[in-house]
Amino acid sequence: MKIDHSDCIALTDRDVLSVTPEGIRYTGGFISFLECAANYQEAHGGSGTCVGERYADGQPAKIVFYTAPKTTHIQFPERSGIRKLFSERNAYRRFYALHRQINEFGFSTMDKS
Repeated sequence: MKIDHSDCIALTDRDVLSVTPEGIRYTGGFISFLECAANYQEAHGGSGTCVGERYADGQPAKIVFYTAPKTTHIQFPERSGIRKLFSERNAYRRFYALHRQINEFGFSTMDKS
């Protein structure tokens, strides 16, 4: 399926409800790892396990999933104020935690940092 990069579904990691071997359930929808892997392979080739791209150096860090017809972006904003002081998990820890889960389920993301 053709991916439209001119528009996207934008979420934050707070919208993520669960992560399973099948994909990510978020408020209002679901990201299928198998669908994303097929779309990514069609667009870029590869092994068929890559589900999208990750950008660790951006503010905020984000993972872009190859959902169709629009990509789905999960951003990891830094918490602000008092929440940042008491948070044990900064934005990069949350970003890499999701990245690790994706890898544990046999999928990957291309580093675009």
